[in-house]
Amino acid sequence: MQIAILGAGNVGSALARGWSRAGHSILLGLRDPARYARLLADTGATALPLAKAAALADIVVLALPWAVAAKVAAGLGEHAPPDPRFGAVDLPHFYCNLTSSRKKTR
Repeated sequence: MQIAILGAGNVGSALARGWSRAGHSILLGLRDPARYARLLADTGATALPLAKAAALADIVVLALPWAVAAKVAAGLGEHAPPDPRFGAVDLPHFYCNLTSSRKKTR
């Protein structure tokens, strides 16, 4: 499967490493590919502009801060989801909610 990951921060880079180890082809949608040269080398991923990565992939992951995800999704043209919240998981808040609820149950 060809997976486009838009963004290569903590979440995007972890997903790229894991999915490349699992044998998937990774397209990284990046604004500054030179900044991620090591990640690209480690994963064998291909760096592309955001919209191009989304256009070529079987699945697209927005691994971006929530505050910019809708703006980036809108810039994907015909490959943008109808509603940028569709299928979104806000990982930092999800994790915080899980850890707070675990503390309350102990």
